[in-house]
Amino acid sequence: MVELIVSKKVITRKPHNCWGCRKEYPVGSKLERNVSIDGGEIMIAYFCDDCQDYINNMDSLDAQDGFEYGQIADMKADVY
Repeated sequence: MVELIVSKKVITRKPHNCWGCRKEYPVGSKLERNVSIDGGEIMIAYFCDDCQDYINNMDSLDAQDGFEYGQIADMKADVY
């Protein structure tokens, strides 16, 4: 089970890829920075607004195990 420690909206100082959809965002982008612990390992992931909205609207049980890189894009594609 993944435990979310901190979630904060940031303006990036270097390019990042959204963990949920794999889309690349340039310097100065507003992304959600999530710091979590999974099995004792600290993980930092950045999420775009679309992916963060998708996560926020999910059943919390579906999100408790975290997400593989790009998994949210795949999940959204299955819905449409």
